[in-house]
Amino acid sequence: MKILYIHQYFKTLAEAGGTRSYEFSKYLVDKGYKVVLISGKNNQKRLIEKNNVDGIEVIYIKNNYSNYMPFKRRIISFLEFAFWSLIVSFFVKDIDVIYSTSTPLTVAIPALFLSYVKKIPFIFEVRDLWPDVPIELGIIKNKIIIKILLWFEKLVYKRAAKIVVLSPGMRDGIIKKGINPDKIVLIPNSSDIHRFMIDKKEDIINLFDRSETLKEAFLVVYIGAVAFANDLRTVIEACKILQYEFEPNRVMVLIIGDGKERPLLEKLKNEYKLTNVLFLGEMPKKDVIKFISIAHCGLLVFRNNHILETNSPNKFFDYLAAGKPIISNVGGWTKEIIENYNIGKVVEGGNPKALAEAILSMSKMDLKELENMGIRARELAEKEFSRLKMAQIFEKVLNEVYFNIYEKTIR
Repeated sequence: MKILYIHQYFKTLAEAGGTRSYEFSKYLVDKGYKVVLISGKNNQKRLIEKNNVDGIEVIYIKNNYSNYMPFKRRIISFLEFAFWSLIVSFFVKDIDVIYSTSTPLTVAIPALFLSYVKKIPFIFEVRDLWPDVPIELGIIKNKIIIKILLWFEKLVYKRAAKIVVLSPGMRDGIIKKGINPDKIVLIPNSSDIHRFMIDKKEDIINLFDRSETLKEAFLVVYIGAVAFANDLRTVIEACKILQYEFEPNRVMVLIIGDGKERPLLEKLKNEYKLTNVLFLGEMPKKDVIKFISIAHCGLLVFRNNHILETNSPNKFFDYLAAGKPIISNVGGWTKEIIENYNIGKVVEGGNPKALAEAILSMSKMDLKELENMGIRARELAEKEFSRLKMAQIFEKVLNEVYFNIYEKTIR
């Protein structure tokens, strides 16, 4: 079987960002499938560049994108990628199934056209309820644009042979739009349990030069985007409370990632003269793994809005894989998991005092209790969310779509 995989933000382990598409594609290639993946790439010299990435045939389209871009410039980037990926896809021969993964929603444009013209089934993967998220957050306000986007979203869902969602909340949201539940498949983000088998003591010594204060501190790590939806302002305010109202040298928060909000947050950190938070910027996944492994717990934060409770954050599954307790201010399905399996603490969203108290409380927990939380997190990753298990479900969906079309053809 030959799969055309369309993902605007494809990342490998050597790059910063989620690697779901890489991991799934690599799994398919190792099983004997052919995968052609179309992606965008910043600052490449030619419009189109081809590369073989661990057996995956990747076609990169020159497409500049950054979290620092204004929203209108992002829309232009989305449409440019949709246009050129449509052109490129028509030159890919012998495609059996198209797999298009959002965000943005515009990645469905080439999939829809190619599917219609060449009669190839396509599967649409929903990583965020788009456009619901930007509408709820007040990013998109124009009523005409909203109507067009909602119409296009429903068209994509209806035309897709299958819809893959990353959380139960996404599934429920799509069903509410009148889509048949039978065509929706849940494949959450996954825990890469094998990559977290590292020597923690060695990494604590060699990862980076740490001051005596840092060596003694309770390390809290946050990984991911530093954007409006992530509400890291609440984290900075919590750090202020920890430093000036609680115990100043007890906790250190490491923020790994980048985005439009970072300069504002670093300015706020300097205004508060905070010494208990470090911005480390973006880094490759292989280095992120090391920082998670030396931390005592992982931080999961989002803006206090119900639409963000449908998310399936990569960081959540990385914390599980590393066997780390989780401190979260997000409701929804991740809250249920954390509380049901007793693997961390969940507080009210947008409440710095509650977040600071949760961090302080965890830092004072008995080491054995903290270790047991981590063990339960790791066991959950292995049992329910291993990358192999998710990849096998992914493969099954591809085969169901392919053989369903094949059976209809030979009848």
